[in-house]
Amino acid sequence: MKYAPPALIAALPTLTEANVADLITVTLPSGMVIRATSYDGPITYNGNVYLPGPPYFKRGKASTKLGFEVATLDMTIGDAPSELPPVLIGTIPLLQSIRVGVWQQASIVVDKLFMQDPGNGGTAYGTINVFTGVLGNVTSVDRVHAVVVCKALTILFDQQFPRNIIQPGCRWTLFSPGCTLHQSSFAVSATVVAGSTQNKIASTLSNPDGYFNQGQVVFTSGPNVGLTYYVDNYVNEFIYMAVPMLFAPNGGDTFTAYPGCDKTQATCSAKFNNLINFSGLPYVPAPETAY
Repeated sequence: MKYAPPALIAALPTLTEANVADLITVTLPSGMVIRATSYDGPITYNGNVYLPGPPYFKRGKASTKLGFEVATLDMTIGDAPSELPPVLIGTIPLLQSIRVGVWQQASIVVDKLFMQDPGNGGTAYGTINVFTGVLGNVTSVDRVHAVVVCKALTILFDQQFPRNIIQPGCRWTLFSPGCTLHQSSFAVSATVVAGSTQNKIASTLSNPDGYFNQGQVVFTSGPNVGLTYYVDNYVNEFIYMAVPMLFAPNGGDTFTAYPGCDKTQATCSAKFNNLINFSGLPYVPAPETAY
């Protein structure tokens, strides 16, 4: 059931399409908030300003699902026209930031606003929530726009059940509350040196080979500043990326590297000295195999 304010219910018989506008609020994982509207001019509502673009937002039809079925909403996000500079998310062009995952799991709220003369501060009768969820998979990206599938918050119920499974590997994610370790305690600052490409980083790191396998790096300067990349392999001071970086790093760029965990008892003990919080069951006999 959708909630509507009493003032809106009373005004509905007098309202037309000209009195309706979408208000879209996107909060990126970095904390950056983008507010947009489907109206052809800026709208100020509850102290916030919603702009028609750029970036431009156009949503598909919203549906409501019963029970725990996950509702979806297609959202098209457009960049500035070619004659204008591209919209930047931090230091990254808008469409590139979507392509490399900066928007992944960003929250999105779509409200439908009803008011007299929306663009000129007319009387606001209130809003009805159309959709609340997170940005999911990017279905397409071209030179002018991207299409993203948004998923309702019922996606949070899509959890493995039972939660605790008998398995040899640890069920905790590294640095999660169950693991108890703090990521900042394992941060290693380093500098890029010559020989780096989009697929690998030559660095000043001196940790043992394999230490950063399945870990991540976060750039603190250079063309990749603010971007996070996942590590496939670390050997001989070279970090090999799981996927190519958006920009090739330059010598002198700085970054912070974090180790990864393969969820084995040996790694938990020797690498992290955290055996007391290891939640795997490596000594449970394997089930018999029928032949």
